[in-house]
Amino acid sequence: VGNFPLISRNNILINLGLTYQQQRYTVENGAGMGSFGAGLSEAMLQRANATFTVFKPLNERNFILAQAQVEINSDQYFNGTPRFPVAVLYGWKPSDRLMYAFGLSQTYLGGALNYVPIIYYYHTFKNQKWGVEALLPARAMLRYRFDALSYMGLGWNVVGASYNLDAYDGVL
Repeated sequence: VGNFPLISRNNILINLGLTYQQQRYTVENGAGMGSFGAGLSEAMLQRANATFTVFKPLNERNFILAQAQVEINSDQYFNGTPRFPVAVLYGWKPSDRLMYAFGLSQTYLGGALNYVPIIYYYHTFKNQKWGVEALLPARAMLRYRFDALSYMGLGWNVVGASYNLDAYDGVL
C-alpha cells in the first residue's frame, strides 16, 4: 500500500494510491464443503488496484473531489476482470475546519455494479485535536491528533472484493 502525490498545487491536488493484497484460506474440517473447501485451501486470492484522487478547488468555498480506480481481483493465475470504480462529489468549505460534499459513486463493493449516493464530511473541532472524517456509507472515523505527524483513529471502513472462482474446473 502506498500513496504518492503526483501534483500538489494550490489550484489542484492529484494523488496516486497503489494497493496489492494476497489472501489465503485454510479450511479445516470442511465437512459438507467437498471439493470447494479443498480448492479454496489451495487458492491464493489477489487484489491489486491503482486509485487516482483529484481535489480541485473552484474558488474559496467550493470544490470538486473525484476518484477513479482500476482494480483486478483474481486467483493466483490472474484470472480476473478489470473493474473501474469512480466517484465524483461537489463540495463546500465554509471554513478551514469544515468541509462537506455530496456526490455519486459507481462501485463494485457488493460484487455487482452499483450506483450509490455518497456524502463526504470533514470537521476539526476548535481544540484542533479532535475531528471527524467520513465518506458515507463506506467509512467514518473519529480522530485524535497527537501532533503534526501522529494521530489515532477509531471508526469503520467497508472493504470487500468479489472473485470469480469458476476457473478451477470442478475443484471449486
